[in-house]
Amino acid sequence: MVKDLKSWVKEEGLKSKVKVSKSSCLGHCESGITACIYPQNEWFHELEPKNLQALKNMLAEYAESSKKP
Repeated sequence: MVKDLKSWVKEEGLKSKVKVSKSSCLGHCESGITACIYPQNEWFHELEPKNLQALKNMLAEYAESSKKP
């Protein structure tokens, strides 16, 4: 999923706003694959390819809202 997210960020032109990186345990291992969006402190648990679109939508929304006029 990391590779998919990185490709998506590049394709969407979000590289200046979104960084995707792999990490070790974030302290929520019992919740499966987990992602956190900083600095918003939004957590996504139990990520699977079938629900990755929700994370992409959130990332796109935050990237859009951080654009400077």
